[in-house]
Amino acid sequence: MWKLRYFLAQNFDEFEFVAGTKQAAKAMIDAVRSLDWSQINKFCTPQSSGDIYALAQEYRKQLYPAIVRFDVDHFRTAMPTSVRTRYISDRWYLCVDMAFLGLRNVRDFDTQSEQQEMLKLTDQVLEKSKLQSHLTPGHQRIVLGELLLTFHRELIGSEANGSKLDYEAVAEPEAMSEPTDGWLIDNYKMHKIRLVNYSPVTMQYRIIEFRS
Repeated sequence: MWKLRYFLAQNFDEFEFVAGTKQAAKAMIDAVRSLDWSQINKFCTPQSSGDIYALAQEYRKQLYPAIVRFDVDHFRTAMPTSVRTRYISDRWYLCVDMAFLGLRNVRDFDTQSEQQEMLKLTDQVLEKSKLQSHLTPGHQRIVLGELLLTFHRELIGSEANGSKLDYEAVAEPEAMSEPTDGWLIDNYKMHKIRLVNYSPVTMQYRIIEFRS
């Protein structure tokens, strides 16, 4: 986090930043799963909106991304993996790669219908994985998801001082023709998804991993 403090100084609050990125990750998971173009366009930079919407269409063809349904409190970790600046069309931008780890029990839903939907989806994932059902415990199921998001923000005034630290010059004369207001998402990816099946009685478990 020291690089964020370096660039944003007194404007940076670590707790608020992490909480905000978790809220954004939750909103993006929902928007991508539901193919909600208006929400994707709202949260993302102009040049990334189309790419992320196309990615959402690809995810729709696959089954396992549908089981990733996290609320903010399901994210166990949210940490920056890279902080860098980019120089685009005479402006400095701060880019922060964030890694999220979410965990949720499929029975951790408010309504019975939601729980049944999740159980049905996980059954379909197991069936598609062609695993022998009698070897897979089914008492409890937990979804673990690793997500990678890049957050993008223009550096204004004094924030741009010293911004050549780890900078990346990019020639995009039209991509950022309008100044951005706050943080936007410049990249979104479901890195790994794991479905953990276990029995608290027999202590048997089985982990199925998917990579996008």
